[in-house]
Amino acid sequence: MSFDRFWSPVVLSMLFSGSLFASTPFVTSTDRFRSQLGIVENPALSDEASAVWVNPAGLGVRKSATMFSSVAMRNNPWYANLLFAGNGSGFGWQRTDAGSGQRVDRWRFGGSGGSSPYGVSFGAAVELSDPDGLKENLFWSGDLGVLARPVTWMSAGLVVRQLGARRGYPWSVESGLALRPFGPNLSIFGGLAYCEDDPLSDPSHWHAGALANVGPGLEAYGAINQNRTILVGVQMILGRGSVGGAGSRVSGGSLGSGWVIARSHADYRSNRLAMKGRIAEIRLKGEIRDQTPGFTLFGKRGTTLSELVMQINRAAQARDVGGLYLRFDNLAIGQGMAEELRDALIKFKTNSGKPIVAYLPEASFREYFIASVADSIFLEPVGDLRLTGYGVGQLYFRRALDKLGVEADFTRIGRYKSAAETFTDSTMSDATREQYGELLDDWYTRTVDGIATSRGLSVDSVTALVNNAPYMAAEAVRVGLIDSAGHSDRAYESVETMVRSREGRVSGKINLAHRRLYDETWGPRPKLAVIFASGQIVNGTSGEDFFSGTQMMGAETIAKALKQAREDDAIKAVVFRIDSPGGLALGSDIIWREVQLLWETDKPVVVSVGDLAASGGYYIACRADTIISNPGAVVGSIGVFDGKMVVERLARRLGIDVELLTRGDNAAINSSLASRTPEQRRRVAENVREVYEVFVNRVAAGRGMEAASVDSIGQGRIYTAANAVSIGLVDKLGGLDEAIRTAARMARLRGEVELVTMPKRSNVLETVIQSSLQDAMGVSTRQSLAGEVYFFDPVAASLR
Repeated sequence: MSFDRFWSPVVLSMLFSGSLFASTPFVTSTDRFRSQLGIVENPALSDEASAVWVNPAGLGVRKSATMFSSVAMRNNPWYANLLFAGNGSGFGWQRTDAGSGQRVDRWRFGGSGGSSPYGVSFGAAVELSDPDGLKENLFWSGDLGVLARPVTWMSAGLVVRQLGARRGYPWSVESGLALRPFGPNLSIFGGLAYCEDDPLSDPSHWHAGALANVGPGLEAYGAINQNRTILVGVQMILGRGSVGGAGSRVSGGSLGSGWVIARSHADYRSNRLAMKGRIAEIRLKGEIRDQTPGFTLFGKRGTTLSELVMQINRAAQARDVGGLYLRFDNLAIGQGMAEELRDALIKFKTNSGKPIVAYLPEASFREYFIASVADSIFLEPVGDLRLTGYGVGQLYFRRALDKLGVEADFTRIGRYKSAAETFTDSTMSDATREQYGELLDDWYTRTVDGIATSRGLSVDSVTALVNNAPYMAAEAVRVGLIDSAGHSDRAYESVETMVRSREGRVSGKINLAHRRLYDETWGPRPKLAVIFASGQIVNGTSGEDFFSGTQMMGAETIAKALKQAREDDAIKAVVFRIDSPGGLALGSDIIWREVQLLWETDKPVVVSVGDLAASGGYYIACRADTIISNPGAVVGSIGVFDGKMVVERLARRLGIDVELLTRGDNAAINSSLASRTPEQRRRVAENVREVYEVFVNRVAAGRGMEAASVDSIGQGRIYTAANAVSIGLVDKLGGLDEAIRTAARMARLRGEVELVTMPKRSNVLETVIQSSLQDAMGVSTRQSLAGEVYFFDPVAASLR
């Protein structure tokens, strides 16, 4: 039994029993229990900067930065507070002025290690007090706190105060219990408190009340204590902050304290008072991947697809956003992810009714496919619209290698497995021509149909326009492909006009990439892991080339992430997001094994395909419960190849003498200095055939098919996911959002779910060191072909 699993109920029982004799009153007849912040000072409720003063355990609940300030004014005394918190720690200052020179300063430092998987957090705070304001009698004391939120509807807190304080400053125990019977919009609370010099038979300090979110943008609270003193307060939510006040009425009807309160937090809260008419600007620039490299010298710096989709979804839901402004800038994206991004824009328009304006300096066929969703499209006056279609080109080196004296010695299984053709053939094979022709047909048809639907044109009209492309801006306007030829300022003025017409005002631009939503839920939530597996599969750890940004999917890295998801009881389901053309057979099998072990735990495993799950990329996907893919993604390529380049004759032609010493008949079987013998080729072919059979059997078992059926649709052939559904290689079409929803349904998860992304990305220093080590050891990020068996499709990789 784990520590947290054992202690969570124990701590909870202590807090409940503490509620019977201790509490956090907000106003009493004694100074030590008087409210000094102007809010409900209940140890079960505080998880922002006020936790520095109320319950330091609350600092571990909310990691984002928060600030709290309040001023209390009454005849005697007067309070001022300023508190800061973030990332599990906090600092606070308070000044009390009772008049006649009686001024007290207090400084607090608090910290918490964070909340456990079972909703329990511990915290501590130290306080430096200056009781006479002269800095001559300073003394230290400490608080210890615990906060338990084991479920979404209950919170309990306990604090022991003024431990170690000097004589005359007694310690106290304060506790609180809060319930949310109808969800996060209403919290009912109460508590008790006990002081060292109080009689045990008279736990006289108690309070009870409620806190309610009165619709977006307004928070109200009220409470009563043992003296029948009433506290009421209200806070107006202003996005990343709030302002408000509170007042008390003491027994007998006279007025007590009055507070002015201000709070701020890095996370955004929905509110009615938000400044409407904002324009969300989204830049579609550089290469779009599932994971971006930390830093590369020459590679294109882009953003992740999930970040872009998140911004679009937030713009649809945000009350202050009135429209979307898309700025394209040399966007590089694969067909599958392009369709996922486009679908997010379509849902934005359908669900929100807000306008979209797209600005294109120039545009490729795929960029325009995405932009065609917009209500208005602007193209730079001298920009060109390259609506020229799709194509696949490949270089064939057979004759050049023959002239050079280089022998391409490859063995492959699968007549469509074209990875080695570029070295062994001088022209494209009929099988390769067939599969790439079908791929281009599917992409082209889907793109033309999408453009026709978005622009209100017929498919025949769009086809004719493609066949007459490219276009300059003026002609593109004339034929109805764009709405205006104009610079970015005119495009922005256009979206301003649309937003003003819809909202009645324009309040400037906003970047939603930096907006994180305020989390008001309690308790641990079930976790759903999203494991990103991008790039060519290699042995060892993941990384990217420092110079080009080429991504490598390390088998060790991905296997470790899958194992962590399997062993973490809090993770209830896994989405395995794949974007890979495959790679080494060994690395692929190591990853597959961890997927198999995860599947055996009965945790739902859903694969989401971004642009590619080809060859080894499909090998690691096939064991999942469900495979969901973007329609234009490339899947399949169930095949194997092995080979090496023999340079012995080339070396001799260049006047380089070759000497090769061996021990063992097959020691040179993978050497680039010697050709393979017929017997060696036979042995290699047997091995490759065996690996292919393993591949076929893995797919058959994972997909519930016969091995013969897999072999018939395999043979190294690639498919678009839209075509792969009918042959059983893909279950459903959709993006990452759909995969997450499917995994949550399969795991029967309801309400709030915490998404955990894995594995951790390498930072800039790690990338540089990794590339340096590879260079120093003579290891290429693409790895040598010799002596390795591959589940790899390099042409599919280039198609993205």
